[in-house]
Parts: sequence; structure tokens; C-alpha cells
Amino acid sequence: MAPSVAPPAGSVQPFHLFSRRLDDYVGAYQLAPGRLIRVLRKGDQLIAELSGKMFPLFPESETTFFMRLIDMTFRFEA
Repeated sequence: MAPSVAPPAGSVQPFHLFSRRLDDYVGAYQLAPGRLIRVLRKGDQLIAELSGKMFPLFPESETTFFMRLIDMTFRFEA
């Protein structure tokens, strides 16, 4: 499963996601050659680690998450 990254379209509201589904998204992903992003789980929250900085991810749907501090969304695809 790999995330695709794109800017969010407009204002997005958090979506409730069952916590057991979050484990499916934890891991390291390659955004570009030599550039990795780690997705971690802390309780019922996914956290993206980029360049040593941590950013919470908020679910928009079952497979799409967004950041509030950076204009970026993540879509996890099988």
C-alpha cells in the first residue's frame, strides 16, 4: 500500500475511522528517490514524520488523510 500525495481540495472535515484500520497505514513510504515519509500511530491518531518533524494526519475518508499544518493530503491505495 502506498500513499499518493496531493494538495487538499478546499476545506475538509475529519471523518471518523475505526482505529483497527489505522494499523494498515503504519509504515515507511517513498515519496521520491531518497525521500521517505514514516507514518506512525499514537493511540487513535496517525502521525506523518517528514524530515524529522511530526504532523498529525486527519481522516477525510477510509483511505484519504489530510494535514492541517501543511497543505497536503495522503491517499492510501492497495
